Amino acid sequence: CAINPCKNGGKCRSHLNQYYCVCDDSFTKRDCSKQTDLCNPNPCQNNGDCVDGLHDYTCICSKGHGGKNCQHEKRQCIGFDRCKNGGRCMEEINDFSCKCLSGFCGKDCSKNGNSCDPNPCKNKGTCTDGMRSYACTCMDGYTGVNCEKGVVRFILFVHLPVFLLKLFYMSVYLFTCLTAFLSVCLTVYIYFYLSIIYLSVGLSDCLSFCPFADLSNHPSIYPSISFIYFKIKLTKTDLFI
Repeated sequence: CAINPCKNGGKCRSHLNQYYCVCDDSFTKRDCSKQTDLCNPNPCQNNGDCVDGLHDYTCICSKGHGGKNCQHEKRQCIGFDRCKNGGRCMEEINDFSCKCLSGFCGKDCSKNGNSCDPNPCKNKGTCTDGMRSYACTCMDGYTGVNCEKGVVRFILFVHLPVFLLKLFYMSVYLFTCLTAFLSVCLTVYIYFYLSIIYLSVGLSDCLSFCPFADLSNHPSIYPSISFIYFKIKLTKTDLFI
């Protein structure tokens, strides 16, 4: 050992007129000239990749693991702002997912989703997308958040004519626009004249809101009577079905 034959920092020891080398862990052979493969066997756990170095090794860990030998499982949600816009982070195996609030989407809830796709508005309603919600513009005859309710309108009018001939006459008009089902208006006319009841039923277009015609426009019933009248609107009720 007078002239140290050991390489790479190995220490020479004499024994019975011979020598041997005490090598660093990274080297082998009698004179410590061969570098030891520190990655054989692979010390990296959980499918980590080992990279051999001069005196040490490095583990490249798979997603979701850490530590010298990739022995620790990383929590994906704790300590990280993974989910945006109020989204809730959910732990997955070596991954995470976000449960987004209404109106947002994407891996981290950072995208403004289209609340109108698919269209939530029923009965041909028009959907308008908002930041975190939507609004439905309903067709005539429908209402509700999603235009899911049909509307039946009942309106009662009482007409009290004043006749120039001083004859007592009263008419009651009861009609309903069945816009939830039909595009026509059912009109019922009930006439009280000299203790005689007259009944007439007709259909008209609801787009004109069931317009009333003056009685003078019905010559087949009252061909020669002229009168003036006024209109009293008693009730208007919308029923939702």
